[in-house]
Amino acid sequence: MKQRILALTAVFGISAALMATGVLYAQSQSSDTGPGNPTLLTAVQNLNAGLAAVTEAIQSLQTSVVNVQNTVNAISASGQSNVRVTPAIAVIGPDFAVCFVTNVSTAARAIDTKIIDRFGIVVEQLAITLQPGHSTNPVVHQAVGPGDFYTCRFTVTNGLRADIRAAILNSTSSAVTLEVAAE
Repeated sequence: MKQRILALTAVFGISAALMATGVLYAQSQSSDTGPGNPTLLTAVQNLNAGLAAVTEAIQSLQTSVVNVQNTVNAISASGQSNVRVTPAIAVIGPDFAVCFVTNVSTAARAIDTKIIDRFGIVVEQLAITLQPGHSTNPVVHQAVGPGDFYTCRFTVTNGLRADIRAAILNSTSSAVTLEVAAE
C-alpha cells in the first residue's frame, strides 16, 4: 500500500512539474501586446488550480491511510496474545482434569501450563518445551470427593497462541469423557 502511494505521489510530482513548465511557457508567450494564446494560458492556469486541489486530496488520503494503518496495528497487537484458556469444566473425584496441548508451529515452543480451580488457585503447573507437531498432557489433577471446576491456561513463552492447539479433558483412569478446546 505504501509503495502504491509513493508511486502515485511520484506520478503526481512529475505531472505537477510538467504543468508548471506549461504555465511558465504559456506566460512567456502571452502578453497584452505580444504573441501567445490567452485561451491556452487560462486553460493551463485552470488546470494548475485543479491540480492543487488534487494535491490536497492526495495528502488528505495519505493521512487517512496512515490513520487506518495505525488503527489496524493497534487491533492486531491485541490479537497477538500468547495465551490460550479453556472454559471451566466440572470434574468429580476420582476423575482427572487434564490439560492437553499440541504444537502446530514449525519450531519448538516453550509452554507454561496451569490447571486452575474456580477460586483462581493454581493446583498444578508445569513448564515444558514441545517440539513441532508433538502433543502432550503436561499437567493432570485428580479431583477429590465432590470435585471442583477447573480451567487450563497455556502460555507460549516464545511464540504466539496461534502456535498451539489446546484443550481441557475430563478423564477417568481408562477414557476421556469430555474434551473442551481452549480459546
